[in-house]
Amino acid sequence: MYTYSNPLDVYVGVFSFEMCFCFFDAMFYDCIFEVTVLNDNSMMQKWESCFKNFSEAWRNAEQHTRKPQHKHLEKDHSAGLYMYTKSMLQPVNLNFKSANRTGEPKETFESRSLYYFLTEGIQILKHSQVTCVSTHFQAETLLHLNISNKQVRFSTFMLGSDEWDFARNISCFEVQTCFGADITYYSALKKTNQVLIPPYEIFKVTDIQTETKECRISYRLTSLYICLLSPIHFLVTVLPLQIIT
Repeated sequence: MYTYSNPLDVYVGVFSFEMCFCFFDAMFYDCIFEVTVLNDNSMMQKWESCFKNFSEAWRNAEQHTRKPQHKHLEKDHSAGLYMYTKSMLQPVNLNFKSANRTGEPKETFESRSLYYFLTEGIQILKHSQVTCVSTHFQAETLLHLNISNKQVRFSTFMLGSDEWDFARNISCFEVQTCFGADITYYSALKKTNQVLIPPYEIFKVTDIQTETKECRISYRLTSLYICLLSPIHFLVTVLPLQIIT
């Protein structure tokens, strides 16, 4: 049985993270451990932008997505990947307040559908790719977190790539993911080696560096080769998280 209890919310700039105590029954893990949820407000904003004029955005994705070239991947999967990556082009409002940050978590048919297509899509793509890949994710605001050697996961899908415009006033993540997949072929972005990292994958923070050449602060995350329950169970019971601001 999966539950959250006694969340400790910490906020830095427009970023926040939750310290959650996650309990798993014997069918998943024979242990109790603590997972820090890393929440990037800019990514949550882009996630929610997918559901404004959803029907129009979905039609646009169906028209522009590439024909699936991988076994078992269907057009809905490729359209979902195109739609979500196109949301990365949306400008970020630093005063943004997510609809899911106050009151009860808000779920919609659209959010569940897109989450499902993204989750199933990267699972299918993983079958034709190497087990684990390394990628980089750039946060859009400086983030200082005391998460050394902690177990963490992201609050939503994160898009890594080899091509980012590094500025020294931002935070960077070097991520080794074993549940993420290369989605470059189906992306709306013109970047190389794009890797979509799912929110149910758990990582360990193995290194933190400050004042590097590329970033003000840089985190190295290594996959623990485990996920938060099963992706489908996660879809039904966990997404989205209630994060209070």
